[in-house]
Amino acid sequence: MPRPLHSDQFATRRKALDLLLAWPEYSMDQLGQMFEQFTELPDEDRSALIDRGEAWLTAGASDLDRSELAERLRRIYFAAISVAGQMVRKPIALRHSPQSWCRKTF
Repeated sequence: MPRPLHSDQFATRRKALDLLLAWPEYSMDQLGQMFEQFTELPDEDRSALIDRGEAWLTAGASDLDRSELAERLRRIYFAAISVAGQMVRKPIALRHSPQSWCRKTF
């Protein structure tokens, strides 16, 4: 069986991302999983994800869900990575970072 072409892989991933971003309703866990992939998303999809997160919050998220999502975003943003044997903070220099969104929203 021949291997899929790069364009086929991209189209499949793009369709999957479009389906995820258009999902009718997220749970706290699903939203957290989406934010874990935040750095891998194009700018317009980051904005769409932030909009979905804000809609989720205004739809009546419980205080427990809010605090769990805030903690999850904090851990995502400050994910420690090992570089040359040293632990450093992984920077997320984006137009909308989970940290700025979290600070503004919570």
